[in-house]
This record gives sequence, structure tokens and C-alpha cells, in this order.
Amino acid sequence: AFLNTIPDLQRARDQRFNLLLLDHNDQYFEDYAVIYYNDDAATKPVEGRLRVCANCCVFDPRDFSQPLIKISYRNATKPSRWANERQGVKGFALQSTEHVLAKQDNRVAPWQFIKHGTNTKFIFCLKFGDSLDVLAQVARLHDAWQRDSRFETKAILDQVRQEHQAKVLFNAGWLQDLSEQIVQETVADRILPLTRNAGRVVLTSARIYFQPFNNVDPEPVFKFNLTEVTRVVRRRFLLQDIGLELLMSGTNSLYLSFESKDIREAFLHNLTGQPELRLHANDQRNMMVAWQNGTVSNFDYLMYLNSLADRSFNDLAQYPVFPWVIADYKSSELDLSCPDTFRDLSKPMGAQNTERLAEYRQRYKEMPEPKFLYGTHYSTPGYVLFYTIRAAPEYSLNLQNGKFDRADRLFRTVEDTYWNATHGVGDVKELIPEFYMEDASFLRNGAALDLGVTQRGDRVDHVQLPNWASSPEEFLQKNREALESDFVSARLHQWIDLIFGYKQRGPEARKADNVFYYMTYEGEVSMDEITDPAERQAMEVQIMEFGQTPKLLFSLPHPQRTIGGAGAPLPGISPSLLRREIKSSSLRDIKVELDELDNDTPSERDSTEASKNVAENVAVSSSDASHIAINWSGMVGMQHVSTMRIHRDVVTAVTLSPDGHTLYSGSQEGCFRVHSLRDQQQLHSGTVGNSTISAIAPVPNTEIVILASWDNCVYFYSLSQSRVVTTWPAHHDSINALKHVGNRLYTASWDSTIKVWDLPEDLAESNIPDNVVAVLQDHEGEVACLDVNQDANRCISAGVDGIVLIWDLSTYTLIRHLDVHIEPIRAIYFTPDCQCCVAGTADGLIKVVSLSSAEEQCSIGAGDEILSMATDGNLVLCGVESGHLKLFNLSSKEEVLTLKCRDPAECLCVSLDGHQVVTAGADRSYTLWSW
Repeated sequence: AFLNTIPDLQRARDQRFNLLLLDHNDQYFEDYAVIYYNDDAATKPVEGRLRVCANCCVFDPRDFSQPLIKISYRNATKPSRWANERQGVKGFALQSTEHVLAKQDNRVAPWQFIKHGTNTKFIFCLKFGDSLDVLAQVARLHDAWQRDSRFETKAILDQVRQEHQAKVLFNAGWLQDLSEQIVQETVADRILPLTRNAGRVVLTSARIYFQPFNNVDPEPVFKFNLTEVTRVVRRRFLLQDIGLELLMSGTNSLYLSFESKDIREAFLHNLTGQPELRLHANDQRNMMVAWQNGTVSNFDYLMYLNSLADRSFNDLAQYPVFPWVIADYKSSELDLSCPDTFRDLSKPMGAQNTERLAEYRQRYKEMPEPKFLYGTHYSTPGYVLFYTIRAAPEYSLNLQNGKFDRADRLFRTVEDTYWNATHGVGDVKELIPEFYMEDASFLRNGAALDLGVTQRGDRVDHVQLPNWASSPEEFLQKNREALESDFVSARLHQWIDLIFGYKQRGPEARKADNVFYYMTYEGEVSMDEITDPAERQAMEVQIMEFGQTPKLLFSLPHPQRTIGGAGAPLPGISPSLLRREIKSSSLRDIKVELDELDNDTPSERDSTEASKNVAENVAVSSSDASHIAINWSGMVGMQHVSTMRIHRDVVTAVTLSPDGHTLYSGSQEGCFRVHSLRDQQQLHSGTVGNSTISAIAPVPNTEIVILASWDNCVYFYSLSQSRVVTTWPAHHDSINALKHVGNRLYTASWDSTIKVWDLPEDLAESNIPDNVVAVLQDHEGEVACLDVNQDANRCISAGVDGIVLIWDLSTYTLIRHLDVHIEPIRAIYFTPDCQCCVAGTADGLIKVVSLSSAEEQCSIGAGDEILSMATDGNLVLCGVESGHLKLFNLSSKEEVLTLKCRDPAECLCVSLDGHQVVTAGADRSYTLWSW
């Protein structure tokens, strides 16, 4: 936890200078042994070290009774040579109208800001070496801060940083084992709460070494054994996807921020290729079920969700968030059997009080876009340090520019803090994990800090606890008991919906009174697009002040925990993959349509559990994005019906009409044909473009068919007019996939983009406007396939590089990036509940991957290269290179049917009722299968 990252008191006494004394955008370079004089050597010289930083100089006296002196270049005159001929002393001088004093007598206390009417001279003479070398360095940094242009300032500082980093080389003598092989060297920032320190990262076959570019730490290099790394997690840092956190056994961790996502990915690729790295198997596929069954505690499950949602103890802007669960801080005894003891977990903190909520709603109604209910957030760095000021005072001073907040605004009593969070103006904060852990140091003023006196005359000291807690330890223990109580366990899923789930944003958030300032949500701000250094710094400050909403994990209501029941986690794939969408948040109200398959009642089993025979009634996620109740289980008895040659070249695309009676097909030469499967007669034939037709989408209740081609175009073909009525030059390279859902058309191309088009209600007109709604361009290579779930407002796309991206169609922003495979993905589908995806790969694997955690839930070998695929979420039908049509059951991971095709099925489609399958390929024919 955060408290574990705070340096121990002994180390704090031995070394006063640390990065918390610097501004957030500052960087410490190096230090020099100096003698400091004030006022032309008229005062007694003071020995110490001069810390040269990008924004300032800090003099660190050897005598701890003397304060540190911080001098900003911006407020200083140009440094100059200085000499005292009488004493034979030479050095350089800085003059400034203001400076900062800190840690006098080695006490943690508010900084002193000293301002003068005239310039004060600070003289430094090097004990060793030539003072002129340091003068030149300081003068260059000073010059950067005197420039009128922020871009010039940044350019000079960047150059100084690069030159300094180039001088700091990794010494191979630091390798712990001479047999280690260096795999990669790169530069990254090590992220700790409120600080970032640049250094050289060296990956070897056995360890990761981090060598800071300065000596702020007593150790010149930090070593992390790969064998101790348990998890490796991609992180967002300051809204940029450039972070990587390595979690290790015990409390150790390493959080790195790289210059770019590409550098991060290259390092991650090399890291995961080391044999010494043996990551712990992540049981996410059963974590939800284990929590529901009571084998995982509420605390551990919330910590798990926080980690999945990019929350880290190393990043105060994305610190783990925990709920208030107790509402009674007045009683002498805490009654966990009384409902009035608890907070309403179905509502955010801002909606706990109806009168205050009415004011928020009225302001929201009168507010221009972008609207928000709460101008403050429930989790910010300021709130973390509000709770931990007694254990981490230097962090509070850093965040608040060297000052403690006013005594009346500090964390004084638990009762007042809860009242203010539910009744006060602009306060909706939740809690931090420390309230449910064992370390009570943040509740005691163990360092005897002078935190001031309130307006009532009360001195702020230890946190005042409710009457039902006789000590900080008992307070934390009872908090934990309340968190794990049956009352909270039965309702915790409602709070998860607000913070991590489907009520986090969009219409459901508005209904739940859960709307925060737009900048707090993922994808709303792109730091990469901000080039102005001042604007970028201002944005980083706003991020620190406003906080960040966790990454969205669940797009459907989270299941409720089973109270008083027992059960073991299900083996195999996640049961959530197999269940229907849950419309109710109450376990007893969930109507599972599979009840007749066993004798258990819903209250006696896990709400997401599905029978082994779940295929008797599932929802389809088919190629035309229709989601209706069907029956695929009989497909195990599927047989060949007929084969008919329909083209003069390879058949490259097939799809069926909603009733399954009409087949639409396209060929490699651009020929488009329509056939009646009942009569085995050709109904229509035409030519579309001069290249391969890759996808076909008949528009329901019209005579229009939309076709995608490798000639980069989308064609609208009118069956009634027997011609192309509109052609869109849609992409810069071949179009590989097309999806028509509602009034939207989605196209995926080899140009690495996905485009979303708005279609008019009347497609009969001769010139259909090409109205592009959005261009999704986070793929780095060719996009191979996509799927759309209209109910969840999600799109999923897969590239030939094996990368899968999930998109929010309400904002057209990227939600998640999944490294599903290293080989090309041929087909990708959502599962019916939109919790997982099913992917078919070029090297013959069927993979089921959780969209929330990126963990692989299931992997089945198809025995050969997969050419085509369809799935209903439980059964997967695929055509493979060997010429077989294979059916797999994801529940049992078994191949339940194998049929021999005349030629490999390069494309296939399944009717909406699941009774008919059409395959086609190089034999220029279609084959109809049915059961």
C-alpha cells in the first residue's frame, strides 16, 4: 500500500533532500560538494551539497539544524562569477528576490517563503573541481527560464536532459550474475507517489535493473529478480497508455513510464520472452464466481477490480478506491445487523442526501454542455493525502506547494468527514483501502506534526474515532467486518456498477446520478495532442486535481454475491460467457432461462452458472449482429444437403437472408450473385468493381445490398435496378470486413482503420451520401475482422498482428487493447453477454478472452489453419485448411462434430435460426448443411 512506499523515519533523518521538494515537472540532475556564503562571505561558511535541477537549485546543508534553501531560476538574476581576493575564495553567485526554506532542524513542517525588497546573493564555491563548470551548467538552465517562448524553454531543458542522460552509462559490473545476458537497454521514468525519476532500464535474462540518472537514492542501481515478478500490467499514466507495472511477491513493485507506447510494447515483448519470468496464473476467469461463492473476500475482490481498472498504489491520480460502507458514527455500539448502520451502496456519495442531490440536479439542468453533476471527484490525489497526512506529511506539502491545509479542512474526525461527504458542498469522496487494512499509522499523529488549530480553538492531533471504536486498530477491524458483512456482500455489486460498471458513464450514469466532470473519464483527453508545454503542464495539474475515473470493466449489471450459499468455482471458461444478459441487479429476480435444465433454484446456485447443456437456449452473436434466442444444440446432427457451383472463380463472401432461404455471394473477380436455396436457382447476377468482394450485407426490408471490396470501395447494389447505385471510395486500402447494424455501417480495412458511417433512412436514392461519423485508428497494422454489439454499444476489431481492440460506440473511443495472439486473427466475435470475445487464429486456435481483464479463458486447437468461423458463444463452427468443417463446444472444449467438405471452407455463414449453414471456397460452389 501507499504507506509502505513512504521512506522509514531513520532514512528520512539521514537524507533530507528528496524529489518531494521539487515541482511536479522538475528533474534532479546531479549534486556538488560546496561551501555556501551569504552576503559576500560576511557570514560563516556552511558546508553542504548543491543539488542542480531543471527548474531550481537546492542547497542541502550538512548541518541538519540549517534549513534547505531552494532557489528558482525563474526568480533569479543571471549567475555570475564571484571571488573574494582577500580570502582567496572563488565561486559563483545567484541573486534572487525570493527563496524557499524547508526542513529546518530536520523537521517536516510547512515551507517558509522568503521574499525580499532587493536581490539576495547566494554564493557557492566548489570544494572539489572548477566552479566555472557548474556555473556554466546553472547559467544554461537559468537562460532556459528567461526565454519568452515556452517552446524554447522546453527545447533547452530537453537538450540538457538528453546530454545528462547520455553521460550516465550502465556499468556491467553491477550485474549480479556475470552469466546474465543483457537483452535490452532503454530509458523510462520510475513512478512513485507524486514523483517520477528518470533512469536507465536494463533488462537481462535474469533481472531488471533500474539506474536513476541522479543520486537521489543511496543505491546507484535497483535490482528486481524476474523470478519474483508475479504480474505484469499495462497502465495509463497521466491519461497516456505508456505505463507498465511489475507486481512482485511481498509488497515490492516497479512502475515504469516510457516515452511512448511503442517503446513500452517493445520492452514488454522482450520481458515476456525471458524464461526466468514465470508469471502467476491469473484466475480471473473464476474470480467473479469465486467471489460470488464466498471463496474470495469483498476486500480482495475490490482490490482485484481496482488493479484491472488501472488503479495503483504508485499513482495517486489513480489510487485504489473503496466505498464508505458504514453510515453510523454516533452510536456507542456498532450493530452490523441493522440496515440503518450502512450507507446505500446503490447510490454514489453525491446522491446519499436527497436535498443536496436536488441542488446538483438543478445545476445540471441549467448547465451548458458538457454537463456534470459533480465538479469534484470521489478519488483524487488530494483525497488520498487528506486521509494520510499524518503518515505522509511531505507528500501533502508537495501537493499543496509547501503548506498544510487549514486546520478546519483537515481530516480531524471520521464522523465529520462522512457527514461532509454526504451533506457538504462539493465533497463526494469515497475511501481508500487503508480503512480496511491493518496499518493504523494514518490515524495517529505519530510524528507530532503541528497541524494547526481550528476556528473553535481545537488543536488537530490524532483522528477522532467514533464511540464504537476504542482504538485505531479496533476502528479498522470493525470497518473490515462491516465490509465483509452479509448486508454489504448482498449489495456490493451495486457499487461496482457505479465505479467499474455499466453505470459509470452514458445514459445509465445519468439515471444513477453518477455524472462527473468530463475530463475525468478515459478517452476524453489526449495528452499526445497537446504540444504547448504550458498547456500540457496545466492539463497534468488538472488531472491531479480532478482525479480519474477507473477504466470501465463491465458493460452489463454485475452479478450479486450469493449469501449463505456454498459452491466451488467452475472449471474451464468463465460462466459469464454462457449466460444471458442479466436485466435485474437482484439475484432473486434474475430469470435464468435454463432453470428447467436442473433442479437447482437461482437462489441456490451462482447467478452466472450455466448448465453443461447451456446450448439448449443461448443468444447468437452472428455475422449480421442480430442477437435473438435460437437453438444451436442440434447442430451436432448437421448433415450435407446439397452442393452447387455458382461462380467462375473462388467464392470469397457468403451471407444468408434473415429467413435463411436466400444466399448472397461474391467472388474473387468481383461477381455478385443471389440464389434461392429452396429452388437451387440463380435469382440475380451482377458485377461490382473489379476486385475481390470481401463482405456482403443485405439491408433488411429493402432491395439494397451493401458490398465491400478489395478495391478500397463500398458498393450499394440495387436488386430492383440491377446495378450499383452508389460507390464510396471508403478507404486507402482493401476493405476486409463490413458490418451493418441499425443505421450504422462499419468497415475495416488494411489501411489500419475502422470507419463508422451514418446511413440515411431511405436507401433507395441514387446517390447515398458518404457521411463518416468516426474513424477509429488505433490499430498499427491491417484490420482483419470486426464485430458489433448494438445492445452494449461496443465494437471489437482484430488485426493481422493478433491485437484486439474494444471500442465504445457512444464516444467512438478505445476502451481496451488486448494482446490475444501472435499470429493473425481470422475471425472475432463478442459473446452474448459482451464479457468475452471468441477469436479464430491463422495457426488453428480458438481462443476465448475476457474483455475486462485480457485473461485467456479458453484455448482449443482446431488441428489446422482456421479459414472461417461462426459462434453462438458456446458452440464454435469453423472451416479449416484440411477441408473439414468442425464444431467445438467451449464448455467441454471438445470437438463434437467433423464434416468433410469438397474443398476448404474459405467462407461460411449460419442462418439466424441456426438450422442452416452455407460454406464456400475455391471450388466455386456453395455447400448447404442442415439439421
